[in-house]
Amino acid sequence: NALVSFAGNLTYPKNDYLRDAVKILPLDRIILETDCPFLPPQSKRGQRNEPSNVLEIAQLIAEIKEVTLEEIAIQTTKNVKIVLNL
Repeated sequence: NALVSFAGNLTYPKNDYLRDAVKILPLDRIILETDCPFLPPQSKRGQRNEPSNVLEIAQLIAEIKEVTLEEIAIQTTKNVKIVLNL
């Protein structure tokens, strides 16, 4: 069971293929990352990426999946805990 991680490049205008992947993937297969210090979200382009920017990625995934931000946070946290055996 593979997981797919999404970073700030999900927010880049030309990356429709990444947003299409979010639509297709079940939420229990998605995790979030910031790829610090690289790949900041579109709103922070040209700046150093920070862990707090993961919120923007989560918000976009919530919009795409038409679920709440809380649901994204709960499920992606659960997914990471499984991967890391926590």
